[in-house]
Amino acid sequence: MIRKFEQSDLEEVSQLWLDSNIDSHEFIDSKYWGDNLTSVKEMFLDAEIYVYDDQGIKGFIGFMDSYLAGIFIESKSRSLGFGKKLL
Repeated sequence: MIRKFEQSDLEEVSQLWLDSNIDSHEFIDSKYWGDNLTSVKEMFLDAEIYVYDDQGIKGFIGFMDSYLAGIFIESKSRSLGFGKKLL
């Protein structure tokens, strides 16, 4: 089910954001993403976010001022090897 983000989703969405960025940006030290997690959590509270919830949050999409800020999907729900080298 797709639904609007609730403040109680913050930790689960934040972990998904962190895991997705580490997975898909292997050329950036994972410490960078962890160091920015607190400020990203604050931004989440000001953003318009919709989550895909299927017995837990499997993905989310975020907007800031009508700008698509990001789409994040848990690794086991991604297709086409997203975040992995295809060749």
